[in-house]
Amino acid sequence: MRELVTIAETNDTQSFSDGARKYFRMPGKVIAFYPGVKGVSPPAVDVQPGVHDVRFDTTTGARYSEPWPIQHKVPVKFPSGGGFAIWWDLKAGDAVDLESFDLDPGPFLASGQPSDPALTRRNGGAHWVAIPGDYTDPAALPPAGGALCFGSPGGVLVTVTSSGVNLGAAAPTDAVALASVVDAILNGIVQSVNALGSSPLTGTSLATALQLAWGGTPTAPTTPPVTTASKTIKATP
Repeated sequence: MRELVTIAETNDTQSFSDGARKYFRMPGKVIAFYPGVKGVSPPAVDVQPGVHDVRFDTTTGARYSEPWPIQHKVPVKFPSGGGFAIWWDLKAGDAVDLESFDLDPGPFLASGQPSDPALTRRNGGAHWVAIPGDYTDPAALPPAGGALCFGSPGGVLVTVTSSGVNLGAAAPTDAVALASVVDAILNGIVQSVNALGSSPLTGTSLATALQLAWGGTPTAPTTPPVTTASKTIKATP
């Protein structure tokens, strides 16, 4: 039976041991969500990492699975910049990516200013940030059809294309009305009815009054002068 340990085996064991202590990124599921408090703390989540750690017995080669404990109060990184931001409340079961900082970001996160790390260990899996997003097979998003989409897939949705904006669904049929035009038409109706006074109300008299109120003549069309529909925005009632 061989008893000597070779240099190569020692190096392999050391290399594996070094790599097993470094963590960079892993998926996870939200357990709880904590809204942010401006000037005090950012939005945060408790996360259950989705990939177990795996260890090997260096003597027998046996494989052992080590589930990660829940990571508590992990800051959430929402898209922001230029004075704008997109954010929402997360809920239990939502997917996130956990990304580990190379060094302890605690002092920087507290002040927003470049700072020395409180802890100097690198890539230890002790300092995480959570980035929302689900790219698992069961949560695959439907085709966007050339549009920018946001909302609830299969539910209330807003889509933006090069030709317009759709509100409430991907393909609504009703166009959004223009408030100023609607107001002008309604005011015209009120004025025309008032102008009739005590005269008998007939189709002809009402049409004539409407035409005059909308700036036309008795021979002008009886339809409003312009459409109330937006050319670029459609909505689902």
